Amino acid sequence: MRRYDVLLMDADETLFDFHRSEQEALQKALKDCGILATPSLIALYSRINDGLWKEFEKGLVTKPFLKEARFIRLFEQAGLSGDPLKACERYPYYLGEASYLLDGAEALCRQLVAMGCTIYLTTNGISQVQHRRLEKAPLRDCIADIFVSEDSGFQKPQREYYDYVFRHLPDVDHRRVLAIGDSLSSDIQGGIHAGLDTCWLNWKGAESGFLKPTYTISSLREMPGVIEPGCQAAW
Repeated sequence: MRRYDVLLMDADETLFDFHRSEQEALQKALKDCGILATPSLIALYSRINDGLWKEFEKGLVTKPFLKEARFIRLFEQAGLSGDPLKACERYPYYLGEASYLLDGAEALCRQLVAMGCTIYLTTNGISQVQHRRLEKAPLRDCIADIFVSEDSGFQKPQREYYDYVFRHLPDVDHRRVLAIGDSLSSDIQGGIHAGLDTCWLNWKGAESGFLKPTYTISSLREMPGVIEPGCQAAW
């Protein structure tokens, strides 16, 4: 018997290959500034960007600050010449065009819909970028809607973000909702704040620490069995 009817699924590194998209978008944005994006420069950007998103999750910085600061810090720390705000302006466009899925993501979503589930994307990403990436993705017809933190005024893991989501889903039984994602600090902590069951996609076999997800899986192929015990991946 199916345990859940509604799935609140994270986007990046749960269904979408964000690292591939990020690398491609960064290379193109920096090229517009006359800069070659070497592997070390991409790695530096990722560290800066990841740190700022962690601060954003905690409410320590705003999204407009994050968008600019990651490029300003990159140019400063790497000693790059040129205008970091030009890279900042070009990057979201290229990121929105880079709609790559993780292996098995489309097949998983199609199987979950066939099982009777309704899938919603929940993401802290930039609204314009996330909507464009979803529209370009081959699994678009599997997704009922997308809820972006930028549109709500709050972000995962804040409870207010989930209040915003459920105002759009007023008739949903919270006991039949599962929050799914790869981030402990965002997806799992957020789901717990909202009183939901959670499923952590633990790609790297990390420790969950004080957080206790309802389920922990290491691949998308395990997801159907979480939704319905004994169910196997169909791909």
